[in-house]
Amino acid sequence: MGIPFSTQHLNRLIKAGHFPKAIKLGPARNSKKVWVRIELDAWLEQRMRMRESVTEAEPELAAALNRSR
Repeated sequence: MGIPFSTQHLNRLIKAGHFPKAIKLGPARNSKKVWVRIELDAWLEQRMRMRESVTEAEPELAAALNRSR
């Protein structure tokens, strides 16, 4: 599974509280960061619910969004 966001964009989302925080695997500044799978799954489910609510509320907007993909 991949989320096609740059590191900078992910950091902005995390700071704003719109994406789960990463966990550092070590004490060093450059330690590898990982995410908890269940938190990512919950974030993705939330995004899917948002998409579905747009589809139900505004079918024309949803159709336009699907065409742009």
